[in-house]
Formats: sequence, C-alpha cells, structure tokens
Amino acid sequence: MNFYSYMRPKEAASYLGISINTIYKLIFEKKIKYSKPNGKVVLFKKEDLDEFVRSGEIEIRNQ
Repeated sequence: MNFYSYMRPKEAASYLGISINTIYKLIFEKKIKYSKPNGKVVLFKKEDLDEFVRSGEIEIRNQ
C-alpha cells in the first residue's frame, strides 16, 4: 500500500523555498504536477515535488 504526503500550495512553496506566486505560476504553466481531488483544493505529493526538483526545472534555495 502506498501512502503519500500531500501539501497545499503554501506548504509546497515553503518546502521548495519559492513564493506562493511562483507555485501558482508553475501550475498555470503546467510545469508542476498537482491534483484537485474535489475540484477546488490544490494538492501536491511530496514525491512529485522532489521529482520536480530533480528535473532541474527550479533551483532550491538553502533554508
């Protein structure tokens, strides 16, 4: 059984070290994987965020 750690946009932005506006820009440009299970709330899997970082699409700041 797979268990995923989900994050909302604010949490994902903090995790990636980017602004919330950048998160929404990445969603709009379809550059980052996300889901909207109920049609309203945007959620990100931690694994997808890690994959996004590994892809080199974004440079993470040291926190």
